[in-house]
Amino acid sequence: MNGNLLREQLKSAGPTPRRRSVDPSPGPTPTLLIHTLKGTKWFLPWSRFVSACHEGDELVLVFGEQEVVIRGDRLAQLEPALAHCGLQVLRELPAEYRALSATEPFITQLTVRPWHAGPS
Repeated sequence: MNGNLLREQLKSAGPTPRRRSVDPSPGPTPTLLIHTLKGTKWFLPWSRFVSACHEGDELVLVFGEQEVVIRGDRLAQLEPALAHCGLQVLRELPAEYRALSATEPFITQLTVRPWHAGPS
């Protein structure tokens, strides 16, 4: 599909949070919802948040026994919301949506996998 045609269709459809990679919250929220392109949803309680590491285009979050690996653009913009557990939703989006998200964080890949503390 032509990029300009896609933009026009999305504009005419009106605003929808599903076109954004991130839904922030004005304050702390009890759970972070992770949506993958395959349709998998993970509900991770912020009460189990252990740590975060941001390096380049990768941000890694650890929740109890789960590690969330986020790859994308402008991920540094998520850091203030992470500091107060203020992210509600993270979504992996198709590459065609990247042009519509020129100034916001854009997530190209979300992976949730088991995390094991200890030496690497």
